[in-house]
Amino acid sequence: MAAKKTKRQPAPKKINAKFADCESMSGMDFHRIRKQAFDYYHFEHKTSDLLPSLYKWMKDNEYCKEDIEAVKSQGANGLSTAAILAKCLEIGMPDYLPQHDEYWQSLNGTSGPMHPVTDSIKRFVAVAIAQGSIKVQEKVESEAEKAAAPVKTIQQRMIETAMNMCHPVDELVEEMHRDPESFDPKAHKIINKLKAVEVKPNHAKIIKDFFQSDYEELLEAQEGKDEQLNEGYKHLSKKALKNMIAFYAEILGACDMLQAEGKVTRKPRAKKPVAKDKLVAKLKYKKSDDKLKLVSIDPTKILDASELWVYNTKTRKLGRYVVDDEFGTGAKLCVKGTSITGYSETKSVQKTLRKPEEKLAEFKNAGKVALRKFMDGINAVDIKLTGRLNEETILLKVQ
Repeated sequence: MAAKKTKRQPAPKKINAKFADCESMSGMDFHRIRKQAFDYYHFEHKTSDLLPSLYKWMKDNEYCKEDIEAVKSQGANGLSTAAILAKCLEIGMPDYLPQHDEYWQSLNGTSGPMHPVTDSIKRFVAVAIAQGSIKVQEKVESEAEKAAAPVKTIQQRMIETAMNMCHPVDELVEEMHRDPESFDPKAHKIINKLKAVEVKPNHAKIIKDFFQSDYEELLEAQEGKDEQLNEGYKHLSKKALKNMIAFYAEILGACDMLQAEGKVTRKPRAKKPVAKDKLVAKLKYKKSDDKLKLVSIDPTKILDASELWVYNTKTRKLGRYVVDDEFGTGAKLCVKGTSITGYSETKSVQKTLRKPEEKLAEFKNAGKVALRKFMDGINAVDIKLTGRLNEETILLKVQ
């Protein structure tokens, strides 16, 4: 048996077009078209996709901002019908038609007149506002409580964490105070207990501060020079006092060790690389020379080069900077202020050109192999380069 074909719902554009003529149609025809529209949006669309039409309807009907926010807080809960009706009104469905009311009342089983669509939407919206206002108020109060709550500083949070980490040590301190004379201060590895709770160097510093004052007070009591301390500790024997001092020293020593280990294992902070354009920002050079028809290259290319050719238009000197990389580490030329750095002082030379136009034209057409011996072909004395560039220097080429 062939499967029954599902009746295709009308497209929204066709519904819109049919609503345009509903003023003149019969109540029965309008009822049919209205049902088609409602079914289309009910079965073919999610309520969340139709809610913007409801929010727009509320705005057009002068609902306040707070009421709209209250409805939004409800999401799609209980608003499916209201959203569909608002969408139908948006595409042109009349709010109320007298002939529709007349047809409705003529049907068997109906009771009462047909009310405007907006009355139905208002009832749904009123319920949503009442429920949503409570949520909005709770949210406002919650945010106000969070804003009013004091924000703990990093130091305060560190102290709280350190106090929690102290529990294993605090238990041993209590044990010691119960019978200090028979307590063995060397029987417990304090550093292992602190490491077990993952005490970091910063925590260790705070923990040391917790016990430092007690340790110093015990040392003063041992000296016996303070009458008040003598009175306060007269119930302790010399052995008990000695044990207590030794145990506190163990605690402080463990904290010192953790801080020292942290300094050894701490990774150095990686330096943020400086942008290339900032490295060459102060470099002085001549951008172009009309007479020789020369244009400088981008100076940032120097930072990736092992060789730089320059020409001084005033002194007529052609220079070649070669990187100082004797051991083949892949080093590159550098720029510092107005100078070239990282070059070999023995390999980097300059020569004066007698006929600049001819020699520079030859230089432009020279390839990598020809450039290796280009300086040898210039009949002039080698002069050491200083690394300093100026406003007359053209940056010719890098390799």
